[in-house]
Amino acid sequence: MKFKIKISNGEKVWFDTFEIKPKPHMSVLEALFQIQDELDSSLSFRYSCRGAVCGSCAMLINKKQRLACRTQVSEIIGERVLTISPYGPIAKPEIKMGDDILIEPLPNLPLIKDLIVDMGPFFKHYEAVEPGFVDGDQAVKETIMSQDDL
Repeated sequence: MKFKIKISNGEKVWFDTFEIKPKPHMSVLEALFQIQDELDSSLSFRYSCRGAVCGSCAMLINKKQRLACRTQVSEIIGERVLTISPYGPIAKPEIKMGDDILIEPLPNLPLIKDLIVDMGPFFKHYEAVEPGFVDGDQAVKETIMSQDDL
């Protein structure tokens, strides 16, 4: 099975292809570890819990945002992938199927290296929406709804 991975050294970006033999019930994260151990020790990617809780291993897998620890290789083999041919304004989208698995870093975030992106902008926006509970000292007067408000 071939993995086509977007690689970056900070100056240029390219795709590199790695071929491994998948094991039963292998996740994409486990495949990345195998590639790192056996084929390219410089391959960089982020992970933490390995249990689909933290989101640290999020990346584009076959052009879809997924968690590498949760995505099973066996489930995405032969999946249809939308690609665009590099012919400028007359580019036509193509749907390719095959045993290759395309892995890219998350879009719209600054690229650090290979599959690692800078999560700073994400957390800046996350904190701006104040997703947690407000401290009791900051709470305002209770707002009670009546039947007329419904």
